[in-house]
Amino acid sequence: MMHYGIRNSFFRIFSTIQWKYGVVNNHGCEMLRDLLCRMVQEKKYSLLVLQALYPNGYCEGNEFVTDNYRFLLDDYLCGIYIEKRMDEKIHPIDYGRIQRSYTNHIESHGVDCLGFPESVAFKEFARIARIKLSYDKRYMYPYKPGCSFERAFDDSLLKKCKYEPNMLYEYGFSLKSMYLYRNLDGSINFVVCDFQSTEGELVKLPLSLWKTPSGRKIFDWLHPAGSFPLYRWDLLYGDRRPVLICEDEEQVEYLREKHPWLLKHVCLTTWSGGKSASIDGTDLGALEDRRVGIIVNPTRDGYKIANKLYLAMKRLGVGPIGFLMPWARLQADHESPSALLSAFDKDVTESMAVKGEVADRTQFVEDARERFDLDFDPDYIATAISGKELLALPVSETEVVLGPMIMKGDKVLVYAHRGSGKTWLICFIAVACASGTSLLDGQLVAPRPLRVLVIDGEMKAHELQKRYAQIFKALGTPEHLQENLRIVAATIQKRDIRLETPEDREHYKEEIAWADVIIADSMFCLFPSAMGSQLEGARGFNDFMRANSLRGKTTIVVDHTGKNKRNSYGTIGKELGLELVLKVEKVKNLELFRLSVEKYRNLGSKDIQSIEYMLDVDEEAGVADLIPSFEEDDDADSEGGVMHCMTHKDMWVGAGCDNGQAPSAQDDDHDAPFSPDELDAKIIAALKEKPELSVRKLAAKVGTSKGTADNRRKKLEQAGLLRPKGFSVEQEDDFGVDRDEDAA
Repeated sequence: MMHYGIRNSFFRIFSTIQWKYGVVNNHGCEMLRDLLCRMVQEKKYSLLVLQALYPNGYCEGNEFVTDNYRFLLDDYLCGIYIEKRMDEKIHPIDYGRIQRSYTNHIESHGVDCLGFPESVAFKEFARIARIKLSYDKRYMYPYKPGCSFERAFDDSLLKKCKYEPNMLYEYGFSLKSMYLYRNLDGSINFVVCDFQSTEGELVKLPLSLWKTPSGRKIFDWLHPAGSFPLYRWDLLYGDRRPVLICEDEEQVEYLREKHPWLLKHVCLTTWSGGKSASIDGTDLGALEDRRVGIIVNPTRDGYKIANKLYLAMKRLGVGPIGFLMPWARLQADHESPSALLSAFDKDVTESMAVKGEVADRTQFVEDARERFDLDFDPDYIATAISGKELLALPVSETEVVLGPMIMKGDKVLVYAHRGSGKTWLICFIAVACASGTSLLDGQLVAPRPLRVLVIDGEMKAHELQKRYAQIFKALGTPEHLQENLRIVAATIQKRDIRLETPEDREHYKEEIAWADVIIADSMFCLFPSAMGSQLEGARGFNDFMRANSLRGKTTIVVDHTGKNKRNSYGTIGKELGLELVLKVEKVKNLELFRLSVEKYRNLGSKDIQSIEYMLDVDEEAGVADLIPSFEEDDDADSEGGVMHCMTHKDMWVGAGCDNGQAPSAQDDDHDAPFSPDELDAKIIAALKEKPELSVRKLAAKVGTSKGTADNRRKKLEQAGLLRPKGFSVEQEDDFGVDRDEDAA
């Protein structure tokens, strides 16, 4: 590590065309703006911008011509434009005239002629041209128009040559360290510089030497292209000791200074900036046949970088390769730099001095999977099977979670406009799946109880408690099945819940592993990035859904509609990988709702019919139920009965034949007498006391679900134990009812 006297006073513009407007919000925007500035000095990127702005424009030599402007596309003045005169004929631009009067960069054209605000002009150009800008791309950018990269130079040139301006100085950054990447002969190939703000933020930029056509040399903040050496490669060459690859240059120098005993056993190195983007260009093949250890950073990205580094070296014949795991750092306070540094010292000492070994590939892969849900399976090799093998494959039938719509492993989105009852519906679905019961008179059926995890990011604790109490009572869910439902709520945890990244999900991994069905409410709270318009914003959401599906877990996420009330809010990228999209909306009046299937992958046409229902909440009785729209409340029926829209199959089901088939002689009720139980006795007693009870109120009174109460009442009527209006008849005394009292 070396320091040189680089200051703003040494910088001057030489061959980089600068942007006319220099004010943006922060250094991050400035770096991206600088990247686009450099990119549009290449003809291919300038053309992308110009063709997007002027689809009727055309190229003529090294110019792009429109009705009113002419843009240069050569190496030195790419992006420069002049305004055409009314009588101007098409001919090569007079370069002297450009220098005298109309010299402007393409960014100023956006501000002066297209109405772009100064601070966001670069973003607009990148957007319309579909040019992706990123900090990694800025770090790795290798092009300087009209100049050639100098691959070897002497240390003295760092003080003698001029430097292009550095945008970081304008935002309070200062040079902290310079790390020289040398060739085997000791000459410098390029430099990595660390800049630090007054708040302690660290930014890395590469520095390289370039030669202009006139022979002059100048340093610019650009990365070399092609292959580039490892850090301190000149010291590693010819040394056969094992190599320990550090996370970045600063870590190499720290170990050399604080742990000099390590140098007796291993060589220390790293690669350019310790960035994932620079691994591919690093000359890792120079470590062929060397024993190598990789220091793993204790973050998800750190594990991914370590794995990418491993694979790159493995392809080149480097090995054996081990991993210095961050066991102590994983347990340390990540908000405390001193705690992390102390934990790092412990990891190094434990692995290298105490145990004298590092973790193997299998240990690393298992930890990555358990800790960050990353799949680095070392033994996995994709193998295709033939069509014959496919047909012979022992595949089990898809398990139904909530028939006929939701299957095991499905990725489901339920969306609605605010106030459309989507959360009520989701609560009912959660309880039905947890208890193995049906909803809406059997239109939605959970065949068996499953373990259900509800992750709620917005509902208040008392409202959650109240709603689930009402639903448990309405569906008659016993206490032992209530245990199948677990709830993680932001208002109970007293902290926001996010599920977008593996680090976010780490807090809930044990609960997620436990569950068969995961319900996340809502997208806005748990996956806020997916609410934007960019496809990239849905990555965290899709990763979460896909990971659960691969493990056989059904995931249901609640979302909101946009202002048009027709589509879910945000990017379409969150719907592309789903098996099922359901929409809930109000219809006809404020009391009627419709559940409709918007997208289905595994359903037949008969399974995608819309379901209309009412939400009936009885605060006094403490119950809530979903009532199909073909059913009217008994309170409004003079006979106290329920009016059904029955099919031919329903007729036989209503007659006590569960399979929907006509009864045979053997099935006749006269041959198989109806045997009432304790629940039937409660129903008879309730209807004797109050014959006009609706099915909902009857269910609440006897402590069962509405569907069960309705079916039992029908069977009692068919068996002759109840009259149509609910009066009991024969055998009343068998249930403890005094016949004489009734007669009175």
